[in-house]
Amino acid sequence: MIWVDSDGWESLPAEFRPVLLTSVLKDTQAAMVEIVGDVESGAFSNAPYVGTLENGGVGLAPYHDLEARVPPSLQGELDGLREAIVGGEVVVESPSAP
Repeated sequence: MIWVDSDGWESLPAEFRPVLLTSVLKDTQAAMVEIVGDVESGAFSNAPYVGTLENGGVGLAPYHDLEARVPPSLQGELDGLREAIVGGEVVVESPSAP
């Protein structure tokens, strides 16, 4: 199972944790910290905040109990893909983007 928005490990009952591979994270706390910092420094604008891999607004949670079952080669591919997205080599587009 793959959870969304928060680390499901923290909210699932223990009986379901063994089938949780990871969670796709939406770090709304990072957005709030950035926005509050911008307000305090006078740099706030009403431009939409977009969480990205680069700014830490989205990401993957740890594999917890299934860590040992994720082959290093697969983790390496995921790490490489993350770097390619952050570096602009792979462009991720969404019709929901502002």
